[in-house]
Amino acid sequence: MRWRGMRESRNVEDRRGAGSRLAVGGGLGTLVLVIIIWLLGGDPQALLQNPGAGGAETSPAVTGPADTGNPAEDEQAKFVSVVQADTEDVWTAVRFGPASVRPCF
Repeated sequence: MRWRGMRESRNVEDRRGAGSRLAVGGGLGTLVLVIIIWLLGGDPQALLQNPGAGGAETSPAVTGPADTGNPAEDEQAKFVSVVQADTEDVWTAVRFGPASVRPCF
C-alpha cells in the first residue's frame, strides 16, 4: 500500500503525552467514589471541594500531531491519519455517489 505523500485526515486526535485524567460523570459516580475514599480512610471532602480532581472535565483540543521525538511513533501516527483520510474519501463516495475519489490501496 502506497501511503506516503497522500492526504492526511484532520479528524485524528493525537493524544500522545496528554496524560490521563480522572473524570467522574457526576451524580451516582461521584457518590460511589466518595464512599470508596471514605471506606479506605481518606478525606472525601478534598475531592468534593476540588472540582478539577473529580468533576467532569473535557480535555483540551489537540490541534496537531505531537512530536514525540520517536520517529517510529510519528510515522505510525501519519499512517493512521492517511488511512483515516482514505476511509473518509471512500465513505463520502459511497454515501454521496461516485466522485473523483481515488483510494490509495
